[in-house]
Amino acid sequence: MSIYGTKKRGEIMLKHLTEKDLKEGKELMQILENLREEDRKQVIIYASALKDRQLIENSDKKIG
Repeated sequence: MSIYGTKKRGEIMLKHLTEKDLKEGKELMQILENLREEDRKQVIIYASALKDRQLIENSDKKIG
């Protein structure tokens, strides 16, 4: 199952997120929208690296 839930009438349903999660997500999107393109790319690369590290750490826990 996707982390985004199911699609309904072209919208992505985010059933697992709380109202606080949604509010914080909107705030982050506003911040990103106000960044220069170069800065936005750096944020995306950094977030991707954090996700990769988390995946590696979680896979190590399952193995060990």
